[in-house]
Amino acid sequence: MTSNGNVAIDTDNARYVDPAVWATAFTLVVGALAVVFDTTIVSVALNSLVAELHSSLSTIQWVSTGYLLAMFVTIPIAGWAQAALGGKRSCRPPRAAISAG
Repeated sequence: MTSNGNVAIDTDNARYVDPAVWATAFTLVVGALAVVFDTTIVSVALNSLVAELHSSLSTIQWVSTGYLLAMFVTIPIAGWAQAALGGKRSCRPPRAAISAG
């Protein structure tokens, strides 16, 4: 064991990573993948949207771009609300709005 200022460093167990760090990293990776999958699903569905809605491809691309921009604006706002209000208080209003439907 060595000392670095006020912090003692355990050199024998330097590879140990707290399980909470692994859980946090896993959650962040899954959240990032969810956004990527959502974007991919919308991109793949463009041809089906053109056929079903009888619209031009450029119109559907504008709708898709608007959807993606709205998603990328709301993600940081949701993160701020969770940090400022806490998890339970920031999730109750959306849950109530969805339930009221």
